[in-house]
Amino acid sequence: MASRRNNTADHIAVAGYKVASMLARVAPSKLLEGASVAVGSSLASAMKHNRAMVMRHLQRVDPSLSGKRLDAATRHAFASYTRYYLETFCLPSQSTSQI
Repeated sequence: MASRRNNTADHIAVAGYKVASMLARVAPSKLLEGASVAVGSSLASAMKHNRAMVMRHLQRVDPSLSGKRLDAATRHAFASYTRYYLETFCLPSQSTSQI
């Protein structure tokens, strides 16, 4: 049963990447910038295990981070990851000179 659940989750993830890739190719860059913050913030809230890992890593880099500063740095990190993926999704539709 666990295998079937993992397989379904894999299919959902792949479908999500495909949809995001299609949208990233047609959306204006200003929209993608805003989306990276909104989606990154949502993922930071939803992905509790990953959020905790990012927080630990940020505190290794800057042990003084805590409270609201740590939360803000974590949201920023998730927004950065999201922007990276959105920019990567745009690559197939860009010319060599744009890249």
